[in-house]
Amino acid sequence: MNLNRRILIFAGIVLPVILVAVYSYLHIRQSTIERIYEERRSVASLSAHVLQEKLDRVTDLGLSFSTRPVVCERVDKQDWDGSIDLMKKVRGDFPYIDRVLITDTTGTLMADEPHSPELKSKSYAQRDWYKGFRKTGKPYLSEVYKRSEPPREIVTAFAAPIKNEAGKVRGILVLQVNIDKLLTWCKSIRVGGTGFLYVVDQKGHLAINPQYEGSDSIIDYSSVLGVQKALRGEKNVEILYNTKEKENRLVAYEQIPGYGWAVIVTEEEGAAFSVNNNLKYITIIYSFAILLACGFAYFITREMNLRKKAEAALANLNAELEQKVNERTEALQKSELRYRSLFENMIEGFAYCKMMYENGQPTDFIYLDVNAAFENLTGLKNVVGKKVTEVIPGIKKDSPELFATYNRVALTGIPERFEVYLESIDMWFYIAVYSSEKEYFIAVFDVITQRKKTEQALQQLNIELEERVQQRTAQLETVNKELESFSYSVSHDLRAPLRAVNGYAQMLKEDYGTRLDGEANRVMNNITSNSKKMG
Repeated sequence: MNLNRRILIFAGIVLPVILVAVYSYLHIRQSTIERIYEERRSVASLSAHVLQEKLDRVTDLGLSFSTRPVVCERVDKQDWDGSIDLMKKVRGDFPYIDRVLITDTTGTLMADEPHSPELKSKSYAQRDWYKGFRKTGKPYLSEVYKRSEPPREIVTAFAAPIKNEAGKVRGILVLQVNIDKLLTWCKSIRVGGTGFLYVVDQKGHLAINPQYEGSDSIIDYSSVLGVQKALRGEKNVEILYNTKEKENRLVAYEQIPGYGWAVIVTEEEGAAFSVNNNLKYITIIYSFAILLACGFAYFITREMNLRKKAEAALANLNAELEQKVNERTEALQKSELRYRSLFENMIEGFAYCKMMYENGQPTDFIYLDVNAAFENLTGLKNVVGKKVTEVIPGIKKDSPELFATYNRVALTGIPERFEVYLESIDMWFYIAVYSSEKEYFIAVFDVITQRKKTEQALQQLNIELEERVQQRTAQLETVNKELESFSYSVSHDLRAPLRAVNGYAQMLKEDYGTRLDGEANRVMNNITSNSKKMG
C-alpha cells in the first residue's frame, strides 16, 4: 500500500473522530455554561418576585390599618391609646411584625404594641423610616437597622401616614418587621455546590446572608460591584470580583421594583463551574478514541484482518460514551431537584397551571404542579392533573373574575395580584399571578381569611357605634326641647309676681312717699329697680 493511500485512510478515519470530539466538547461545555447562567438567573428572578410579594404584603397591611376610618378618627382626636387598641391582634396574625408604633407628625412615640412605658414620648426623628416618609410624604420602607431596645435584632420599618377627613396628616403608623422571620426562606436556598442567596436594602446593607447568620450588627455591602449594579436597577448574570471575599464570583442580581432592595445569588467562580470537571473525562475519552482511531488506521494499513477487532474496540468506546452521557443526565436531574427545593420550601401556596379553551373562550384550567404549602393552606389533596372545576365545583359561580384574571395573565404575560373570596370553601386568598409561556401561569397565594374576618368585625363594630351615637343624639335633642319648655314656663310664672311687687312698690312711693323718710324711699327705689332687673 503506497504512502498516499495510507495517508488518505488515516485522514478518513482519524480526522472525523477529531472533529466530532472537538465539536462535542465545545457544544457540551457551552450548554453547561448556559444552563448554569440560566439557573442562577431564574433563582434570582423568582426570589425577587417572591420577596416583592412579601414586601407588598407588609405595605398592604400597613395601608389597610393607616387608612381605616376608625383609626384615622381616633388619631385625629389624639386618642392614641384607643387607636393602638385596634391593632393588638396584628402581631398574632402576622408573626413577622415585631412592634406596631403610632407617632405624631414629629416622630414622637405616642402609643405602641407591645406597650413599653419607658419609650413613651421618645423621638424617632433620627430613624430612616421617618426621614424617608417626611422626604416623600408617601408610605416608605426603611433600610435595615438594629433595634435600640432589647431584643436588639435586625429589623426594617414600614411607615404610612394617618390622615383625617380633610386629608391632613395627623400621625404616622409604623410596622417594625423582623427581618429574620420575614426572610427565613432565603436561608434554605442553595445554588450549585456552595452558592447561596442574600438580600440587601436600598443602601447596600445586608438584610440577610447565610454567611453571617447569627450576626447582630449591620454589615455594609455597598462596595460590592454586584450590589452596586443591582441597586442601580440593572439585572444580569456575570463573573465579578468581590471586594469582601477577595475573589471572583459568579453573580446573578436583580432589584426589587418599588422598594430599591435587591436579591443577589452568588457562588465562587471555581465552585460554580466545577461541573466542567466532567469535561475532562470526556476529553480523556475522546483522546482515547483518537488514539484508537490512529491505531486502527495504522493497523488497517498493515493488516486488513484486524478490522473486526478495531470495530469491536469502537463499539466498546461507544458504550463508555453512552455511560458517561447517562451519568451526565443523572447529574442534571439532581440539579433540577435542587432547583425545585426553592418551591417546596416556600410557605406560600404555589400552583403551576394550564388554561383550557373552548371556541376561543377560557372554560377551565388544569393543575400541572403544586407545592406542599398549597395542600396545607387549602386542604385540597391530590389535585395535580385535575381540572379546577373538579377540585372546587362551585369556583366559577364564586368568582368568574378569577378565570378572567388568570386568562389575561396567561395570554399577556403581565403579572397581576388581587384578593378573592371563594364561597365554596369559605376562604379568602391573596394571589399573585405570573406567566412566562402562553396559556400557562403560576399562582402564588396566601390565605387571608382571618384578616378579612377581623376587618369585617371592625366594620360591624363601627356601624353599631354609629347607631348608638345617633340614638344618643336623638335623646339629647328630646331633653333640650323639654328644658326649653320648662324655661318658658318658669319665665312666665315669675313675671306676674314681679309685676305685682313692682306695682305695689310704685303705689307706696306715690301715695306715701312724702310720709316716708330718706332711708325708706331708698329701700323702695331698690325694690323697684331689682324687680325690673329680675323681670
